[in-house]
Amino acid sequence: FKPPLREYEANVIDEINKSRSQVISADVPSGLDATTGEAEENKVVKANRTICFSCYKKGLLTNKGPLYGGQLIATDIGIEPKISDKYKIAEVVDNETALSLMPKRPPLVHKKSVGRVLVISGSKEYTGAPILTSEAAYRAGTGYVTLLVPDKIKDLVQAKITPEVIVQGLASDKSGYISNEEAANVAEISKDYDCIAIGPGLGAVEETFKFVRSLLEKTDTPVVADADALNAIAVKKDVFEKIKTNIVLTPHAAELSRLSGISVDEIERDRFKAVSKIASSRITILLKGRYTLTASKEKIRVNLTSNQGMATAGTGDVLTGIIASLISQGLSPENGAALGAYLHGLAGDICAAELSQYALIATDIIDCIPYAFKTVLSG
Repeated sequence: FKPPLREYEANVIDEINKSRSQVISADVPSGLDATTGEAEENKVVKANRTICFSCYKKGLLTNKGPLYGGQLIATDIGIEPKISDKYKIAEVVDNETALSLMPKRPPLVHKKSVGRVLVISGSKEYTGAPILTSEAAYRAGTGYVTLLVPDKIKDLVQAKITPEVIVQGLASDKSGYISNEEAANVAEISKDYDCIAIGPGLGAVEETFKFVRSLLEKTDTPVVADADALNAIAVKKDVFEKIKTNIVLTPHAAELSRLSGISVDEIERDRFKAVSKIASSRITILLKGRYTLTASKEKIRVNLTSNQGMATAGTGDVLTGIIASLISQGLSPENGAALGAYLHGLAGDICAAELSQYALIATDIIDCIPYAFKTVLSG
């Protein structure tokens, strides 16, 4: 049944939703708009699973769609690709796609030839974020990670972090935030790295914001920006015009709203349209959510892995480390973001299956990254 519903149709849907049966919807749950994801409350089938014909419909992936579709499965019903492709709003990343994107390792390698990540993270308030980002980068395959933190927390972080990470201190202000005076120094250091991960736990203060913007204007190394790095850009959006390198921005809806000036409600109504407004030849957008989107100038990809248990502190820091790791291993920012979202969500799904969604925390996801890789590599 397509909306708007007639009374008897709404009554049928109400009876379905009251039942304790497993509910499978064909193509789109009745009552949900297949294009916009609009729906009237209590007038949509709440499916456990939706079998989509030929391709995933946009309405299932945006707006209210994720509330009703359940597990999504696309199946071939014999429609010719030249017809079904007209209705594809994005490329869905599945295990086959993930395998095709996996970094290749030649027979003769050493630690710095398989990726070098520079993590810039942390403050006196947030000492855990740099640890999560750095350890996730290592688990996702990079060969060398250096972590730059405010000098006031260097010893604390060094004592808590895995010994493989090299920790260095940066000059900080009296409150323990990285000083803008370090921007030129860090830009010089970054020349020896393949990717920069910046933002988790830096702190939402102007001194650090200036440091972030200044670094982005100076470095040529690809960047993955999250959390307070996104806030630094949002304060002065003209930095987009001054960035010299390729950058992956990893906002949730509220952060994207600050970056773009689009309201959160408008973003959630059409997440595809929202990411398209910022993505460019140098800027890849990864919009977090139930179905995370990665958008470049050329294409939009949608990720179906992940679960509600991943809505817990630190999971975004882990994602930042994974993406930076993959880019350092030779993937383009666009491909690194898409594969990173898939592996991150898959690791979370593996954790949830073992521990439950309720008990899952960010460090569990790091522990499950190897199993996510094994799942992809096994086909």
